[in-house]
Amino acid sequence: MPELNPFTHQAGGPLELGGALHQLGQQLVTAGRLDEARQSLELSLDLLPGQAGCHFDLANVLYADGRLDDAIAEYRQAVRLDPRLASAWYNLGVALMQSERMPDAEHAYRRALRYSPNHPETHNNLAILLQSTGRGNEAIQHYRGAAALRPGYDEPRFNLGSLLHDLGRLDEARVVFEELLAECPEHTEASNNLANVLTEMGSHAEARARFEAVLHVNPAHNLSRWNLGLNQLRTGDWAVGWKNYEARLRGARSDRPLWDGRELNGARIVLMAEQGMGDLLQMARFVRAVAERGGRIILECHPPLTELFSRIPEVERVVEVGMDLPEHDCWLPMMSLPGLLGVTLETLPAEVPYLVADAARVEYWRQKLSAWQGLRVGFAWSGNPKFRVNAKRSLTAGDVRNISKFARQSTGTPVHLFSLQKGVPAPTGARLTPLDDDASSMDDLAAVMMNLDLVLTVDTSVAHLAGALGRPVWTMLAFHADWRWMTGAGTPWYPTMRLFRQARQGDWSNVLDEVESELGVMRCESRSQSVV
Repeated sequence: MPELNPFTHQAGGPLELGGALHQLGQQLVTAGRLDEARQSLELSLDLLPGQAGCHFDLANVLYADGRLDDAIAEYRQAVRLDPRLASAWYNLGVALMQSERMPDAEHAYRRALRYSPNHPETHNNLAILLQSTGRGNEAIQHYRGAAALRPGYDEPRFNLGSLLHDLGRLDEARVVFEELLAECPEHTEASNNLANVLTEMGSHAEARARFEAVLHVNPAHNLSRWNLGLNQLRTGDWAVGWKNYEARLRGARSDRPLWDGRELNGARIVLMAEQGMGDLLQMARFVRAVAERGGRIILECHPPLTELFSRIPEVERVVEVGMDLPEHDCWLPMMSLPGLLGVTLETLPAEVPYLVADAARVEYWRQKLSAWQGLRVGFAWSGNPKFRVNAKRSLTAGDVRNISKFARQSTGTPVHLFSLQKGVPAPTGARLTPLDDDASSMDDLAAVMMNLDLVLTVDTSVAHLAGALGRPVWTMLAFHADWRWMTGAGTPWYPTMRLFRQARQGDWSNVLDEVESELGVMRCESRSQSVV
């Protein structure tokens, strides 16, 4: 592009030349020549600084060039000069939202809607912002508004279905996804999400058909393949389920080969930590099988598990997550072990205990808890609060108080309820006995469990630890429980565990009734034994 000098051509003056430069800048944008467009627009503004439209066009060029802060400044200048310029308010909202300046972005979107109330993209983006800041019910209205304003606009309908799913409004989510797919049957993400909704509703056969339909169209859709694997594992089709479960993997964590199951003959293998502590506790049972194939085992784990896992006889070394890995010959994510070992429901190693507590700590807690005569029950009512769906698997404060109230009833053998909860304070009014155990160590918690008559817990690592130790444990499950708990009242993973499942989504009442009834039976049995 030749150099543009505004003083070269005198005819027409700055007004005419400024307008020509603005028009040229717009043409260069259309041609994709953004750097030249920026120069032309800047020259136009040097001559005519009050052009809101030119500030807007320059902001768009700067935004496309990744200069977010400069773009925001130009959008602000555009709306200062022309407050009714809805497109500038909208683009300002997009840039601010990308900069994670949510209150400012919300203000910009709402100003855009004031001057252009029928702009579907603004409604959709405002809804995304509202959803991200926890105002889901308000977001629903804007998603619906965006979809109504432009038939065939898929994004707000997909977002609406996903939000309704997250809010547990499954029937509504199902309708939204089915309507979207009736018009856009090739929308694989909507089909995958509908299958997830069906899974949570307990319609596992319909969900499987949906996942398989996605994979028929797109065999490389790993999310649907992983979800299909979860469906198959939940319903007992482990032979195929473990293979599809491998679709979860993303990239290598070592430059050494991935173990393929062959004899190791003394090779050093790192069993990599994956997912949460409960997953590692569950998979630790397979360490022996790897050792039997000749592996020298280096076990990676989260820090609270270090001491506990160090006592596994076949483990040569424990490495905490985040530490450099020692020299090794091959590696494998721990959650890949059952699939690689060809584990079926019939061959699952379910002998317990496969983990042992520290003897000295067990004795310490034996003496400390001996003061409480009667049934000693450990209680955990919440999983990790940082987990996205923790609220669905955790008891409410009222539920915790109800259980503690029942435990305090005087009929029969006393029941002493000890808090095994980590990082979540007991609800006000719940009379639970706290334990001054080491909150950073699952090893100390294991020693406590060895001195309890029962562990009562929701779906969290506490359940896996109790099961791995062979302790009596009752696990309370949401209506849509994790794949590993399958669909029955018991679990093949832990022979000393009983499962209590919600009969309705989000309603713990039947679970609490069953738990209280069974605790009553334990009270009576304990009393009759003491009388004899």
